[in-house]
Amino acid sequence: MVLVSKRFRVYAYTLLGVSFFFIILGVWGRNKTERWGGLIILGITLCRIVFVDISGLDVVFKIITFIVLGLLFLGASYVYNRFGLDK
Repeated sequence: MVLVSKRFRVYAYTLLGVSFFFIILGVWGRNKTERWGGLIILGITLCRIVFVDISGLDVVFKIITFIVLGLLFLGASYVYNRFGLDK
């Protein structure tokens, strides 16, 4: 069971890296399709983290995880507003 857990953790980190790559590539190149693709992958990965991975954590770590996720969402909204990517 531990091997499966580590494998899925590596899978989640890989998807996070790929999603950030596409988001940065889309912001840099002003390509809306790449940005949306990265955001969709990021959303799927975050849903998996929230609904699957959080269930095995202690309360303190759950709180820390939700604070970090909130900061990530605030950072993403700042980038969209700062660079005018909604136009």
